[in-house]
Amino acid sequence: MYLKIIVFGTMVMLLSACGGDSKGKSVNNAPTVNAGADKTVQVNEVIIITGVANDSDGSIVDFEWRDGDKFLTNTAILNYRPTVLGNHTLTLTVTDDDGEISSDDVVITVIEDRLDYTFSDGLVAYYKFDGNSNDSSGNNTDIVMNNSIYYLNGRVNKGIGSTDKLGANQIKILNPFINQEITISFWSNPRVDHNKIYGDSSISVWNSSDQTQKSFVFAMACGNNGNGAYAEYPKLVVNDDIDNAGNDDSFYYGKNKLKEQQWQHILLQYKNGFINVFVDGEKIIERKRTVISPFGKTLNITLRGEDKIDELKIYSRVLDESEIQKLSLQY
Repeated sequence: MYLKIIVFGTMVMLLSACGGDSKGKSVNNAPTVNAGADKTVQVNEVIIITGVANDSDGSIVDFEWRDGDKFLTNTAILNYRPTVLGNHTLTLTVTDDDGEISSDDVVITVIEDRLDYTFSDGLVAYYKFDGNSNDSSGNNTDIVMNNSIYYLNGRVNKGIGSTDKLGANQIKILNPFINQEITISFWSNPRVDHNKIYGDSSISVWNSSDQTQKSFVFAMACGNNGNGAYAEYPKLVVNDDIDNAGNDDSFYYGKNKLKEQQWQHILLQYKNGFINVFVDGEKIIERKRTVISPFGKTLNITLRGEDKIDELKIYSRVLDESEIQKLSLQY
């Protein structure tokens, strides 16, 4: 057994003021205190939290950390090891040399150990992109990547990016959809401002209302100027190897859910004509209708310069929300 130790916080500053005539002394100023930002940690994981406090007209003489009514320590630095799942509100109280007291809270969210949640049931393809395009599911699902794709630091070990800033369909996964249920899970690190003219950094399902178009587009960043839409990248297209979603498309988006060049977990579900989309475990698009079935079709993936993806998994079933939460917290 081993312990992981994470250090949070900054330098403790004890400031004092001296000098002056006591006859002209002003009213005492209360000290300021900062317990730090809220955090999410694993159960039994040791974290180190450093409280920050100062007193503009004196000095800090006492620190006290509590977890509810439970006393923890009387130092600025707290070593904390949560053993119970859930939210824990820790309170740091400080006292200055005039007896004035101030407090601040930090919420520690305690989750299960982040195990290797792969969920082999229904796993059709699993691409780790750790310097190769091997399918780690054991199914040898064919993937084709053109020469613009290169390996870089990913969410886990290595991931992939593209040198092509204007290309399309650099990655093709041939026939990964074997029934009328799918889940596509991956980590994305997008550049979301390829075209700022259309505004919002969003995630969209852009699908044809005409079945003859034979495709739907899952776009990682889109904008809507009120008259139309512009799909950005990374982009996933499920089709008959024809990148054509038609002109009369249904456009759905979760506004401002993407973070600029930060890793986020993205998950797309399809079941019997309906699509759900999750970002970091949060459902942002629910039961949006598409006439296009992915069954027997190709999955095309387009990246543009500075977009990255990693840990791509494709399932022949719809994962439940507890599984989705575990995948989003895995790394």
